[in-house]
Amino acid sequence: MSSDMEADLVRQLREAAEAAVQPAPQGLYAGAVGRGRRIRRRVRIKRVVAGAATLGVVAAVGVPLLGGASTTTTGTAAASTTRAAAGSTRTAAPTPTPPSTAWMPAYVEQTLKSLLPAGSTTVKEADLGGVSLQVFAPEVQAPGGQSLAVVRTDLETPNGKSTISLSVGSSAQDLRCPSKAVAPHDVCTKTPVAGGTFYVDKSFKDYTHGTGVAIWSLAWNGPDGQGLYLGMSSSAPAQALTVPQAQALLTAAAWERVWKALPAPCRYGVMSVPHPTRTQVLEQANLFVCATSPAAAQHAPE
Repeated sequence: MSSDMEADLVRQLREAAEAAVQPAPQGLYAGAVGRGRRIRRRVRIKRVVAGAATLGVVAAVGVPLLGGASTTTTGTAAASTTRAAAGSTRTAAPTPTPPSTAWMPAYVEQTLKSLLPAGSTTVKEADLGGVSLQVFAPEVQAPGGQSLAVVRTDLETPNGKSTISLSVGSSAQDLRCPSKAVAPHDVCTKTPVAGGTFYVDKSFKDYTHGTGVAIWSLAWNGPDGQGLYLGMSSSAPAQALTVPQAQALLTAAAWERVWKALPAPCRYGVMSVPHPTRTQVLEQANLFVCATSPAAAQHAPE
């Protein structure tokens, strides 16, 4: 292409760009905030509503969740490696074995039950049509490889019925309340509680199947780096737990043992389980483990 043609093309492109109608900055900001909140809600909502047929809670999105036996994922544990360099042999030190987390699933289940109100019941058998009480501790999260202790179940209390999902982690939960200028109709509060911050978001309803399912997102980011999340979903007028009951559940000291014992994040992120079992697939199991190398790691879609 000649220099005259290049100059003419550049001139035409500049004129077209200058003539384009630019959106208002406040519109861009509000749209970005709205999209961000919808993405964060979908991530949390799909943890709450997956498989909750008993309560008529069927969401438009699904999530792979750990099922069946608990899985301990600790990153790549390299054995002693020998390599020759310049005629000499060097042996790398073995990676220390992390503490066992075999105790965690039973402890998480017992702790949850001990913190529920008197008269509470959970669904114990999946063939009843609901979500059996399932504990996944630790569970590897995609794509970064953070670990959580997760429990989900259908819960009935004297207050109502809900499908709940509780997660305990060693990093803050990404839950925020927008300003009223951006989201004037949202029902979201942020308050200081027990040295941390307690969030309650009641804004979302799922009308996908005409049921008007209410979904609450509650989180507590503690003063020592812990992050706990509780999602509750119900088509009834009231959720299984009141806000004060949920707050007491999330801030209970008994969870400290759990979040302090979670494995460190995966070194390279996560990869799919090499050979998932039929049971894992049927139970919507979490099919991620720590990646064995950067090349094997999965990445979030652009």
